[in-house]
Amino acid sequence: MNWLTEKYYWAKPDRLHSSEELSRLSLGEIVVTRLWPETPDQWIFSGPLMLLGKLGKPKLAVAIGNFKNWFPNQLYGDAPELLEEAWTSVERYRQYFVEFFGTNRITLPGQELNKQLKAYQDEMTQRRLGEAGIDASKSLKELVNEAGLSEEDVAESAELLGEESGAVNHLLNSNQSIKMVMPPINLPDDLRWAEAVTVFVHPRWGQAFLQDYARLTQLLESTDEAATAGADQILQKYLKEDAVNTYVWHCMAEDYPQPLTEALQRCLDRPSFTLDELDEVLVGAGKSVEPTLPEIASVPMHLQTLFEEALQDVTRSSSKKKAKGKPKQKSGFGGR
Repeated sequence: MNWLTEKYYWAKPDRLHSSEELSRLSLGEIVVTRLWPETPDQWIFSGPLMLLGKLGKPKLAVAIGNFKNWFPNQLYGDAPELLEEAWTSVERYRQYFVEFFGTNRITLPGQELNKQLKAYQDEMTQRRLGEAGIDASKSLKELVNEAGLSEEDVAESAELLGEESGAVNHLLNSNQSIKMVMPPINLPDDLRWAEAVTVFVHPRWGQAFLQDYARLTQLLESTDEAATAGADQILQKYLKEDAVNTYVWHCMAEDYPQPLTEALQRCLDRPSFTLDELDEVLVGAGKSVEPTLPEIASVPMHLQTLFEEALQDVTRSSSKKKAKGKPKQKSGFGGR
């Protein structure tokens, strides 16, 4: 099975693979490779085999994440419908964001942004549930009763899908609304406590959170020596940071063409640099000038389930280690 798209293949090795390498293949082995159609129903391994072993869910989730980083353009190579839906979800996210905030770029103090994003999530959740014909003000228990299902049927179905029965029972017995039981958005501490965070949202590039963009714009608008040095320092950092994608650079070029040109002439030690060469510089810095599927894109249900179960496994393992390493309490008074 292709774990990325949940599609099944009857595949066999070609003559280039050694018997020693093939002997490692067994049921449950995770393999990263290319497939080539030999017949409409049979495929062959057409390239090197990267054998990852029999992975548990946490390591499998990591392997899928690595594949996304290594081969972003092949993520849903055999399922164009999944790729289209993923891109559509990014466009939808941007549309909802603009409708809520009134713009595709905002700058707010970190704590205020955290509050606003939670409000945005609530509205987006309400909207999606409404589009699906679900009343978000009702609890799961009420929705189950209205559908004519028994709680036992729902719990049994959830277990068959691999969900934790305890969590399902908790939801069924809870009177909280569907909206209220969904986990809220929480920014990382470095963003939440930042003086100002700028958020960029784009239908193809996704979103970017930058702590010092507002400061950079102030420095670019100033002409004194200290401001110039400060702007150069931030721009040099931006060239190295993955979070500062090509879209952000193009926004800077559009808003501050002359100051940005002069700053990059200094940073790159290229006195004749012009913004026509910006993409060339970005490619040289390891940035893509074409968008790849961003992190905010939706993922197929089977991958979402895998990631959630992997997180549960890691959490359980961490809890067990903490409990095991905790010193036992001594009984009595002052025992030695």
